[in-house]
Amino acid sequence: MKKACDRLEEEGFVTTVHGKGTCVAATNRQLALEAQRMSVEASFAAAVQKAKSVGFTRDDVIDIVRIIWKGD
Repeated sequence: MKKACDRLEEEGFVTTVHGKGTCVAATNRQLALEAQRMSVEASFAAAVQKAKSVGFTRDDVIDIVRIIWKGD
């Protein structure tokens, strides 16, 4: 874990403040957001693939997302 954090810091993705910890570097916040977006897209792709495999239509999937979204 230490090596990974050191490498991320060397590449400018994170900054470490002794006593406070490590956080995403402000200059690379957009990169972090893009990584999060890609993760969400991958999760959606897996869910859509599963829905297709059991016979759900596009409208079925959209309805499910709407139901889930309203639950918040």
